[in-house]
Amino acid sequence: MKSILTTCLIVLSLILCGFNLMQWYREARLAGKLDALNKELYTARVALQDTQGALKRTQEDTLRIDGLRRDLEAQFKTNLTQIRILENSNQWLRSSIEGNEKAVEAYKTVVEKANDNLQKQNNIIREQNDKMLEVAKQRDEFVERFNKMVTEYNSLAGDYKKLQTTYEELVARWNAAQTQGGDKKQQGSN
Repeated sequence: MKSILTTCLIVLSLILCGFNLMQWYREARLAGKLDALNKELYTARVALQDTQGALKRTQEDTLRIDGLRRDLEAQFKTNLTQIRILENSNQWLRSSIEGNEKAVEAYKTVVEKANDNLQKQNNIIREQNDKMLEVAKQRDEFVERFNKMVTEYNSLAGDYKKLQTTYEELVARWNAAQTQGGDKKQQGSN
C-alpha cells in the first residue's frame, strides 16, 4: 500500500511540477509581450513629440510669412499713393505749359523723368507682385504641410488610442489570469 501511495505522490508531484513549468512559460511569454507593448508606447510618444515640434515650427513659419505679406502690402499701398501723386503732378504740368515752348521743353524733361519714375515704380510693383505671389505660394505650401502634419498627428493619435486600448485589455487579462490563478491555488490547498 505504501508503494502505491508513494507512486501516487510522485505522480502528483510531477504533475504539479509540469503545471508550474506551464505557468512560468506563460508568465515569461506575457512579460515579453508587455515589454514589447511598452517599447511601442515609448516609440509612439517620441513620434508624437516630434510631430508636435514640427507643428510648432510650421505655425511659426506661417506667422513669419504672414508678416512678410503684410509688409509687402504696405509697400504696395505706399507705391500706389506715390504713383497717384506723380500722375497729379503730371496733369498740373500739362496745364501750366500750354503756349510756352521753353516750358514745353522743360515739361518734356519733367515728363520723361516722371515716366522713368513711373516705369521704376511699375517695375517695383511687378517685383512686389511677384514676391507676393511667391510668399502666397510658400504660405500655401506651409498650409499644405501643416494639413499633412495634422492628418499624421490625428492618425498617430488614433494609433496611440488603439495601442492604449490593447495595453489595457492585456493588463485586464493579466489581472484576471492572476486572480484565476490565485483562486485555483486556494482551491487546490483546500
